[in-house]
Amino acid sequence: MANPTAETNTLPMLGLIVGLSWGFFAGCVDTCLRWMGKTENATTTVFYFVLFGTITCGMHFPFAEVKPDSFSLNAFWIIAGLGTTGLLSLLAKTQSFRLAEASLIAPIMYSMIIWTMLFDYLFWDKMPSMNVVLGASIIISSNIFILYRETAIKKKSI
Repeated sequence: MANPTAETNTLPMLGLIVGLSWGFFAGCVDTCLRWMGKTENATTTVFYFVLFGTITCGMHFPFAEVKPDSFSLNAFWIIAGLGTTGLLSLLAKTQSFRLAEASLIAPIMYSMIIWTMLFDYLFWDKMPSMNVVLGASIIISSNIFILYRETAIKKKSI
């Protein structure tokens, strides 16, 4: 989907590595949420995730360059909104991993691809390229197949 060999609009290799790393670590987070959700309340799990994230992200703060007048009230509201929606999203995701099977949640989470393409078009008037549409179709189709397969396996075992 990233099309790193295109002659124009290429992504830097570091961006591709960060994107792939995000996928790996997001999978690790989902696994931890599922594992912790068996014994812990959703709010407890989210509290520890937020605490760990705050500590690890805050470690760079002493080395960050902060310029006078570089922070506006508008930026504060954007950051507060992102923090609030991120917290609510993590609470919902944690609760969903407690109540449902991962094979049911995964296809729903992959709808992010569709929402991203829609927001990209609505806010920045950018149409997805054919390789993005093809890649998204493959990802979403494979997840629908996994959901179908898991449902069929459960029906056979009952």
